[in-house]
Formats: sequence, C-alpha cells, structure tokens
Amino acid sequence: MKEIICSVLGLDTEAIPFGLNEEEEKCIAFKLKIKKQLLRLIEKEHARKFIASPEPGVNMYAAEIILDLQKHYPDLSLECVIPFEEEAVRWSEDFRSRYFSILERSQKETLLQRHFSPDCLQKRNISMVDAADTVLFLCESENEAVAYAENSGKEIFFLNEQKEAV
Repeated sequence: MKEIICSVLGLDTEAIPFGLNEEEEKCIAFKLKIKKQLLRLIEKEHARKFIASPEPGVNMYAAEIILDLQKHYPDLSLECVIPFEEEAVRWSEDFRSRYFSILERSQKETLLQRHFSPDCLQKRNISMVDAADTVLFLCESENEAVAYAENSGKEIFFLNEQKEAV
C-alpha cells in the first residue's frame, strides 16, 4: 500500500476565534476535532507522513498531536517546514520552547529560506501542498492555499468534511 503524504495547514494566529488560550473550551474542542480528523486520515486514508509548520496556534497543536499519535502509530512521521530561519525569534519563551521541542522530535526539518520575505509564508504553503498527496486544512474558509491545492488536483480535507479535488 502506498504511503500517503498529508500536509496540514492552519489558520494564522490572528484568525483563531478563541485566541491562544488553550484552556478555553473552544480550543479544547478544536484540538479534539484536529485529532479526530488526523485519526481518520491515518486509519481510512492510510496517511503515514505528515508535513506541518509548527508556529503557535492550530499549526502547533496539529504538530503536537501528530507527535503524540506516534506512540500508537510508530510508522508515522512528521516533517516540519520552517519558512525562514529566525521564525521563532519574537515568540514568547513558552512558544519557542514548544516549537523547538517539536523540531527535535520530528523526523525531518525543511528550511525554505534563511531570511524573512513578504512572500515566505505563501512559499511555505505552496511547498507543503506540492509535497503532499492530500491536504488537511484547519480552516473553514477559502483562501489562497485552498485554491492552490484545488488547482493542483490534491485531495482536500477540512476538519468537518472532505472536498473533492477539481
């Protein structure tokens, strides 16, 4: 059976409706939705390699959940895509610590460029879509990355549904 590669793309931190309060009930429920959809992709779609960008917020939650799922699915792997080298410099100490912990436990790190540029996050999204067979979007709305994945013919999943590739 072919190893399915799944990229996981989320919301920008500013777009998270419940903020970064992980004790908020909405955040706890959101993390559970992420875990359920990841389990569905693992068990029904045979996803074994995940690609994520572990910046604070839902992207970080997804990366941490994938690493936690490796305890039950040891054949899973996580590749972390880093859009630019100093991505974590301005984050809080807690987020930097979690970020570097994720990188240490991941099976692969991919640094896209050394310095920030206005289009580095767009480049990250394109790179992650291009590398995947399927894409899980942790957002409910259309955006440039969703449109790119659709135009690339990728199988697309959202937290609550599957969208057929065009």
